[in-house]
Amino acid sequence: MVALELEDVSKSFAGIHALKDITFSVESGQICSIVGENGAGKSTLMRVIAGAHAPDTGTVKIGGKQMTEFTPSHAQAFGVGIVYQELSLIPEMSVYENIYLGHPIVRGILYDHKAMAERCRTALCEVGLGNVSPHSMIKDLSVAQQQLVEIARVLVAEANILIMDEPTSSLSEEDSRRLLKLLTALKNKGKTVLYISHRLNEVQQISDTIIVLRDGKFIGHNHAGALRHREIIEMMVGKAVDKVEHTKKDTARLPAILSVENLCVQPKIKNASFELKKGEVLGFAGLVGAGRSELMRGVFGATKPTGGSLVLNGKKMRRVSPAVMLGNETSLCLVPENRKEEGLIFGKSVGENIAITYRNFNYKGGLIKKGLEDDIIREYSGKLQIKCSSVGQCVEDLSGGNQQKVVLAKMLSTKPDILILDEPTRGIDVGAKAEIHRIISQLSSEGVSIILVSSELSELALLCDRVLVMADGKIVAEMDREITESAMLKKAIPC
Repeated sequence: MVALELEDVSKSFAGIHALKDITFSVESGQICSIVGENGAGKSTLMRVIAGAHAPDTGTVKIGGKQMTEFTPSHAQAFGVGIVYQELSLIPEMSVYENIYLGHPIVRGILYDHKAMAERCRTALCEVGLGNVSPHSMIKDLSVAQQQLVEIARVLVAEANILIMDEPTSSLSEEDSRRLLKLLTALKNKGKTVLYISHRLNEVQQISDTIIVLRDGKFIGHNHAGALRHREIIEMMVGKAVDKVEHTKKDTARLPAILSVENLCVQPKIKNASFELKKGEVLGFAGLVGAGRSELMRGVFGATKPTGGSLVLNGKKMRRVSPAVMLGNETSLCLVPENRKEEGLIFGKSVGENIAITYRNFNYKGGLIKKGLEDDIIREYSGKLQIKCSSVGQCVEDLSGGNQQKVVLAKMLSTKPDILILDEPTRGIDVGAKAEIHRIISQLSSEGVSIILVSSELSELALLCDRVLVMADGKIVAEMDREITESAMLKKAIPC
């Protein structure tokens, strides 16, 4: 039975085609992955199916019935549920209140809280959260647990078509494996899963079929077993993408450019000490919640350290703050993990976002050299292949991956001596990821010192000269010769 059918679906924004004449169908009880570069139209397509966008032309049929109204509630009535890449839970509310938000169980004129909690408990067990109380506050759950709560919310709404938009982008490899196992179990119960991911190994592992989009157009729909990894990439990008070969350094004789001693950052980090050598790529591995991002925020001064010291190129820092670190003679900058809350200024254009940090630290006597600023915007938007109608386009209108590129461009434009990258390739397609890997390797060869925080252990193994492993807010291991995924994972799991 056909669960979903699209015919000649098109959608434009401000005259720019996001989707053009998309036609395909998906059978019931299958996992169909939809892949493509950032800006290929994947998220727009999912929003059309979920009722968040109305197509300009074309038809969408669910279970053989044509959708005539495109609203989220109408799509839900058709049995469509979606879990967006950016989680939409309310932290200050309980699990069951989030799950039933907008469609509570009512007895008479009152909410039936007991019935909602009991049904919620059943759904939590279905997604592997039997140890979580329906009355737990969302803010007290890990990112992985919150992701599963989102899925439970869709199951409570009795969705037959489950749309997952980059569900593993914020998860550790272990949590990702659990989620993929859950999706396979849901498929075996007859659910249809539309799965968006840039992690092609996951796509090939769980998919029955794969749909490829490029520049808003349908490129192909194949059985997963019929496509090799390299073929999928070439369909997505339109050309072959070469893997970066990073020449690793012997860091033993390199001078230290950053020394961190007994740094404390509340509430998680206590007495963290490490050195970053000039020109090296130093990786930080660990499970979600290990404290890697918290430590980086402390080093940059985004979160004020409560103890310890930092020495930058031989100079002990008396004060640590983002302004001090960016403006220091030996400059240090952070590309944050949370691009929406900390990396971008919504309401501003792509160009303004790229230029703002450069402008703040390079203007002379209050005068801004507009021509030079335009050159910076042009250089870095081109170097990172940011897909936008123009650099004047509002940054919130970009895909998540292209927003991530804007944050990276903004910090690279300052030409820092030390660059901290916290999950820089999360939500970014294979072509852009390869380009960022190349930039990391090139910057390192030019003498820039890089700290790379990544949940993708293969990325750390590929790019890093050394790797420090964190668990429970502490640095528990260092690797500099045999940097393997299995060794990193073994050290990252607390005993």
